[in-house]
Amino acid sequence: MNITLERCSARHPSARGQAPAALRELSLKVTSGEQVAVIGPSGAGKTTLLHLLACALQPSEGALQLNGSNPWVLPRSGLQKLRGELFLAPQVPPLPPRQRVVPPLLAGRLPHESRWASVRSLFYPTDIAQAERAL
Repeated sequence: MNITLERCSARHPSARGQAPAALRELSLKVTSGEQVAVIGPSGAGKTTLLHLLACALQPSEGALQLNGSNPWVLPRSGLQKLRGELFLAPQVPPLPPRQRVVPPLLAGRLPHESRWASVRSLFYPTDIAQAERAL
């Protein structure tokens, strides 16, 4: 799936009142097959960005396009079908800081490892030090 954000602004779904936008004029392009990591401090807008990309939140400004189309012009049933193809899993309960980044980073290697190495890494992760250096 090709994803394009053009000067998107949005507030976190739980923001109240006149809270500032978590994302301001963000432009981003991700082409099919690319792997992207979203890393940043608390309050940087990571969750808001993921809500935008999963079509769980409409941008207050700018445009989101998935495969060249605006998902927000779809009828309700079409938007629900599209959301069924996307996935957003909230972190409940919150993970310790080290587990928030390192395991997903290591998971990016799974398609390039043998089946046995992939299963083994679920119980005994390897190359944690290398992953931490990459950060």
